[in-house]
Amino acid sequence: MPMEQNGTLEERAREFISSTAPLGQNCSIVLVKPEEVDIFWDHVEDYIQQSSLRSYYGCKSEHIYHDIVTEESLLWAILDGGEAMGALITTVHEYPNMRSLQVNLVGGENTKDWIELVITFMESWAMGIGCSYIEGIGRKGWKKYFPDYDTNSVVFTKELKSRKH
Repeated sequence: MPMEQNGTLEERAREFISSTAPLGQNCSIVLVKPEEVDIFWDHVEDYIQQSSLRSYYGCKSEHIYHDIVTEESLLWAILDGGEAMGALITTVHEYPNMRSLQVNLVGGENTKDWIELVITFMESWAMGIGCSYIEGIGRKGWKKYFPDYDTNSVVFTKELKSRKH
């Protein structure tokens, strides 16, 4: 059972990360406030769209945009010297006995250069808001970036097509 947390998840998140946290020399991660999405959207939409095509089966960036502005999901922008180079979409899921940070989408340029820093940051951020786990679904190739993560399940998918009788 997670520790009792004071305030809303958004308030706890804002306590933990003001708005920008350094990842490296010129690299930072920004938790984008819903009212600031339009400032970042043009810079990260392509990363989100490309990633969603591979993992969300027809989900378009406008659906994800809606989830962000309605606070169902969180948008994180990865910046290098002020230029967007990636984005993450996360949600916080409340299970009966614990809280989990779900990483739903990751996309960007030169991901191998920043993903390990982002993972380390996200783990710390998730713990700071009372999460016991981080979960994510991705292509098999992502496993190399998560060597200390367990593979607890497999997602089975099959496209259903109409059959002529």
